[in-house]
Amino acid sequence: MTMESISRLSDLSGKSRSTVVRRLEALKPIRDGASLLYESREALPLIFQLDRQSDLELSAERARLAHHQANKTSLEEASMREELIPAKDVQESWSNLISNARARLLALPAKSAHLVLSAETYFEAEDILKQQVYEALEELAKG
Repeated sequence: MTMESISRLSDLSGKSRSTVVRRLEALKPIRDGASLLYESREALPLIFQLDRQSDLELSAERARLAHHQANKTSLEEASMREELIPAKDVQESWSNLISNARARLLALPAKSAHLVLSAETYFEAEDILKQQVYEALEELAKG
């Protein structure tokens, strides 16, 4: 059993005296005159324990950073290969398509009313309306 002072533990670990004192708060020292002595087998692991924890945290953060960097690189590559479309462009395109479809649908009654009135049978009126709908859809498909 090796008993060491705070100064000696500081020298052995390369840590400052205040760090050693702070990390050894959980241990009960043995008083030898004016000195406080600690069992080195118990003290040294406590002194280095926080370093291992911070090393593990640092490693986890580095792994997280590497993961996000890989994701970013993957997205950049997909964008360069033109496999991705910016959300703004998609939104603008869909907005235009919906606006055009709305305009065509609203125009159907005015375009078709006079034609339907001239129809002699129900089936003829139905065919006229179908033809108008297909024309509108064709215009929309062409963009």
